[in-house]
Amino acid sequence: MRARLLTHSHAEDEVLYRRLKSSQHEASRKFAQEGEREHQLVEQQLQKMLAADDKISDVWMEQLTELQKLVDHHVDEEESTGFSCAREEFAKDELEAMGNGVPAPQRRADGRGGLTARRPVGYTTASDWFLRRWCLHLAAVTEPR
Repeated sequence: MRARLLTHSHAEDEVLYRRLKSSQHEASRKFAQEGEREHQLVEQQLQKMLAADDKISDVWMEQLTELQKLVDHHVDEEESTGFSCAREEFAKDELEAMGNGVPAPQRRADGRGGLTARRPVGYTTASDWFLRRWCLHLAAVTEPR
């Protein structure tokens, strides 16, 4: 879980927030700054949980609940603010390029690959799959400029 959350955070920081922070639109810059801050809070919470001696204690479960709240809040912000900032900031082809910049699925040894309805298959991480789909979804619903 920790590796996936951190991989997603770092990819999002690099692919999306880095570009939004240099936006001419204040809302986009603010969203990127808040997103990075939320990533830092998630990382700090993960560090607390990792340092805990008893991973089945009530304290650890409370820390897990706090992590869930942080992640839920971050996802809500992406859906409510991030999508609109990205649509305003990037043209359809830019969103496609950003999505295509995330590692594409690689074929497995058995020849299968691509996406399934239940989970990503062939992606390095679920985070790569999510970020790629996020950008490509926005590109699909964005009118060409």
